[in-house]
Amino acid sequence: MMMILAMVTAVTLPSIGGRLSAARERTAARDLATVLRQTRGAAIAGNRDLALTIDTNALTYATDGRPAHHLPEGLNVSLFAAETERLGRTAGRIRFFPDGSSTGGEVTLTSAKQTYLVRVDWLTGRADVVEAGDGGR
Repeated sequence: MMMILAMVTAVTLPSIGGRLSAARERTAARDLATVLRQTRGAAIAGNRDLALTIDTNALTYATDGRPAHHLPEGLNVSLFAAETERLGRTAGRIRFFPDGSSTGGEVTLTSAKQTYLVRVDWLTGRADVVEAGDGGR
């Protein structure tokens, strides 16, 4: 009986761990898109520019004056942002304007198994998550 339980555990645990990791990464991409949407909404409601700052080295992002959100360890994060919004080699901003538009940009979250693209359209300011497929192969 113990032998069967050990075999089932040995086969099941890696599978469960992989699914939990994938869910955590997918959640991180969706959470980032949600904060981008909230930042856009606050820019419109407050009739002022607001920016979300992303630090790819520290794995953090934050809207002006708000506490930072942390991305999961183990993700490779890259940022494509307007040149005027670059803050050195590892950080930059996506800025939203009172009319809902933005500077646009893309945050890529890559793990060994999956890649997620969080894209912000410059014209509409709309933030979307695209599952780009196999990240490490």
